[in-house]
Amino acid sequence: AAAAPPPAAASPSPPGLVTSGVVARAAEALGAAAQANPPVQDWFLDGGALEAVLGLLREGGERGEERSGGGGGRGGKKGFARANTERAAEVRQKALMALSCLVRNCDRGTDALVAAGGVETVVEHALAAVGEAPAGAAGEGTKGGGRGPSAAPVPAPRVARKAFQVLASLFRDRPTEGCLRFVLSDASFARAAARALRGGDEEEGGGGADVRLAAAAAVEALAGAAAEAGLPLESISSSSSSPSPVALLLRAALETAESSARERAERAAKRKDEHARDWAEEEAAAAAAALAALALEPGERKKREEPAETEEKKKPAVVLSLPAP
Repeated sequence: AAAAPPPAAASPSPPGLVTSGVVARAAEALGAAAQANPPVQDWFLDGGALEAVLGLLREGGERGEERSGGGGGRGGKKGFARANTERAAEVRQKALMALSCLVRNCDRGTDALVAAGGVETVVEHALAAVGEAPAGAAGEGTKGGGRGPSAAPVPAPRVARKAFQVLASLFRDRPTEGCLRFVLSDASFARAAARALRGGDEEEGGGGADVRLAAAAAVEALAGAAAEAGLPLESISSSSSSPSPVALLLRAALETAESSARERAERAAKRKDEHARDWAEEEAAAAAAALAALALEPGERKKREEPAETEEKKKPAVVLSLPAP
């Protein structure tokens, strides 16, 4: 017999009892349990876990008295505010990880995420995490309620990387037409990806090699899915007579990223820094792959070189079963 879904909380926890650290660990545990385990994914979805995680993201990752800015501590108000920002960033990162594990390879979870406006929420977090405020007046919430990221965001590279990874997985695994049309018509994703791709070697401003790689992968997945879905050429491809601003912004950012990465690879090779050279070459290849995906004709399937399936991969995956109630 299937286990009963987790019971919903009868009332919110008293302020200060459930801190950001507790919430981050809970989100991490949820993700670890749900990852690649369909019965557990269904169990959490039945219990409203998706709505809870989205609600957490729309709150901005702040909990209890941390949200109001109360308290003191070493470093005074400035130090406390910085600690709050770091705690909120950790919660946002873990919440995005939990969200990814809930919906990956789960059609039911992905459909529920799209229907609840979750794509818009993830895009807004990507935008805020690379240091840009969402379009519109300060204080506007995301679709489905809540505040979402702050109108004056602080760059959070780990959050940005995870947000782009969630979007890339969504575009590859179950790219619904409504989801693709929103991302292609709204400039928020393009702004976030462009800012990340143009980031410097430092983390501030959405930079960092891992963030740039994640952004390029998300653009490649989006472009490939849009082309395969047969969306209008002007929505994504620069080969159109009138390419959209989204396509122009993404293409310009990818070209800059590829050129910059190749220059870094050359400098690293001259000083015999193989590690830095390998990173830069991987970035250049990722940007080039995304540019190639942008050039796909509508209806064209992206050609992928799938690795040969090994005997180990052919073995059925071990799926844990939930105990009977």
